[in-house]
Amino acid sequence: MLAVFLRGFILCIASVSSIGMQNLFVFNNALSNRLKRALGYATFVWVADTSLVLVAFFGMGAILAKSDLLRLAVMLAGGLVVLLMGWQTIRAAHATQLNPTTSGSQTTKKVFLSAWMVTWGNPQALIDTSLMFGALRATLQNNEVWFFIAGILLASALGFMASLRS
Repeated sequence: MLAVFLRGFILCIASVSSIGMQNLFVFNNALSNRLKRALGYATFVWVADTSLVLVAFFGMGAILAKSDLLRLAVMLAGGLVVLLMGWQTIRAAHATQLNPTTSGSQTTKKVFLSAWMVTWGNPQALIDTSLMFGALRATLQNNEVWFFIAGILLASALGFMASLRS
């Protein structure tokens, strides 16, 4: 079972370690907030990422793999979200202060929603995660599933918390 745990851990580390919208969100909040607040934001991203992996692992990948129209809809809607978030980031760039001693101006609710948006609104993350983890589910015995998931959860948490050190 340790081998299954490590397989989930290593695959998720590889997935989380690439620079994407989630990592940039964590980096940005780590630069402009105190550690305690940045840790909360990283936790929000971890929870959103974990929910995506679990949904992907337990079925979304199969649905996206079978429907080209749904995959296209996800890519179009997600692409619009990515463009909107990019535009908002560019517009707000001049107001960003790299002073971690001051509290961020965003409310916790807004950051929580943003964490879910950068996770669930990213078409690349949706499709890659769905297909990769959805396909991996088929390779596991029922008694191996929760060891694999535990490896994923630990790797995801470590990956996003390590982003705070950057």
